[in-house]
Amino acid sequence: MPKVISQSENYKGNFGIVLRSSAIFYYKLDKLNQFKTTVSFLNYWKLKRDIDIKILASLRDMKGGLIERFDLDFDKNQVINIDFSDAYDFFEGSLELEIFSVTNMVIPYAAVMAIYESKRSISMVHSYTRTYSQHEIEENRTISIGKESCWTIRDNKINRSFCVMHNGSERAEKQKINLTLTTSEKSIYQEEISIPALSPYQTLKLYPSKLFKDLSGKLNNKIGNMSIDFELKNSFSRLLVGHESSKGDDFQVTHSNFNYSKHSTDEISNKKPGIMQIINEPIQNPQMIIYPDSSPGEYVIENSDDSFTFSTGEVISVSPKSNVFSVRRVDKTLPTRIVTGFSGSNKALLPFECSLGFMNENRPEKRMWWGLVYSNKNIKSKIFVLPYEEFYGKVDPELQINLRLYSSNSNAFLETNVSFSKFKGNKGKKLENIFDGCDSFLGGEPGYFTLYSEYGGFIIYSMLIKDEKARTLEHCF
Repeated sequence: MPKVISQSENYKGNFGIVLRSSAIFYYKLDKLNQFKTTVSFLNYWKLKRDIDIKILASLRDMKGGLIERFDLDFDKNQVINIDFSDAYDFFEGSLELEIFSVTNMVIPYAAVMAIYESKRSISMVHSYTRTYSQHEIEENRTISIGKESCWTIRDNKINRSFCVMHNGSERAEKQKINLTLTTSEKSIYQEEISIPALSPYQTLKLYPSKLFKDLSGKLNNKIGNMSIDFELKNSFSRLLVGHESSKGDDFQVTHSNFNYSKHSTDEISNKKPGIMQIINEPIQNPQMIIYPDSSPGEYVIENSDDSFTFSTGEVISVSPKSNVFSVRRVDKTLPTRIVTGFSGSNKALLPFECSLGFMNENRPEKRMWWGLVYSNKNIKSKIFVLPYEEFYGKVDPELQINLRLYSSNSNAFLETNVSFSKFKGNKGKKLENIFDGCDSFLGGEPGYFTLYSEYGGFIIYSMLIKDEKARTLEHCF
């Protein structure tokens, strides 16, 4: 049976005793076609909780076979970037990170990033899935029966959508997988496919275009949504989802989310609406996406002077009139989770897409953030600071925000204080305008910033921009 996904329990950090956390990513290298993957992370365990950790990395092929295993530590730096470009001309599989500590780490989801660089584009995504520890399995703290959705489908003559799932530590038996395509025109198509048994740690990549006849024709040059039901063994059911060009030179990803028309979640009062803010960036065709598989009900969305209703089961894509969206539920109380996305065009490339959601009044204050940045001749970064004043009160424009920049080259950091007024209006600030000398400090490799403020109502985003054309956006940790 699908589980109740409790936001309030997540806010409390109710994950039991956490002496191991993990993350597992789809990992691909293709030198001939100029494609590479970098997995990157900051020593936030030490910076946030003063916890010393040890890291075990496992590189596996698509069938789950172990290729390499090695340990990592932060003796000489505070950022680790894993890139196998010097070792392989071509590789496709997964990279798992397991983090161990003798102190309770509180959160079992390791805050790690993957960067996918193709010939023309760049995309990044935070940890989307992990393998469970044995005590979590015994305590029934697992979600391995997948009821996933929030997977945008954009197939046409030159691009195709895909998903990636990672099996856990035991064999998953042969099964039937159900897929449901919902189009923007409210048509629904279903397919049931059989897949063979999955070996321990096997990675499976699926293309809907191979499963649905004339998929691009069904979409009619608009987006659709795919939901999928499946089962894994001892791993979290979240998927990597995305789109790639037939030539492989364009690649964009985000992650799926729970199908809340099948999973249930806790609810809050309707006294205050849910709020979602988007960044203020000069991008082509910005769109706020409402995925169809919300908790069953009727909703009202407001954006500036625009207001519209939607029901569970509808795929909605809206051109924003302002940076703020609010949502209310018409028929009963508001669920704590309504999953949305924000996308933007990338100058004749695939659009980027970032999985978001509406914030509610019960979300605890958060004062420390960290996020991935880049700064070299091809890739630049922006940082966005968005205040949720509806829940946390007005922000003083002169409020000082502390920022530090960390590199994979040393234990040192750059530090500065910036007033909130520099970020006002949801506008991004270039990394080079925050930290002098950031290019040389990062050494051309990914790095991380930390942000600290006494105001606990911010949401922070980072954006990477390649060759002033291709963008990717992700919320920070």
